[in-house]
Amino acid sequence: MIIRKWMLADTERINQIEQASFSDPWSKQTLGEIVDAPNFFGLVIEVEGVVVGYIGASSVLDEGEILLVAVDEKYRGKGLGKTLVNTLLERYASNAIKKVFLEVRRSNAQAISCYQKCGFVKIAERARYYRDGEDAIIMEASL
Repeated sequence: MIIRKWMLADTERINQIEQASFSDPWSKQTLGEIVDAPNFFGLVIEVEGVVVGYIGASSVLDEGEILLVAVDEKYRGKGLGKTLVNTLLERYASNAIKKVFLEVRRSNAQAISCYQKCGFVKIAERARYYRDGEDAIIMEASL
């Protein structure tokens, strides 16, 4: 297992995981463009040379926001998502980021549990945040 920086060359594989993981996925074009966006930080996790998960975040001043996280379905339940989140939090903490936020679907119990294990706590909700009308839970981790 290797964790490394998300690169433009990873876009196709990240897009495959994104499309298979979410009902409202980011587009391949957006995934390719975000790599060069100011303040973007992304990581991928590889198993035997194949990207099986990713995390992308942005930061402003001393705050960060996790924008997207996913692990290939075949590799879920093995702690890879938690590893990605914790690695991102460690890197952010070493770069003077003090708080990190994220939104997660209310129904995504597996992700909520993962985030809680990584130190996130629920701070608010956004009613009908997602296109299908589902609520979002806003979570925060202090570093």
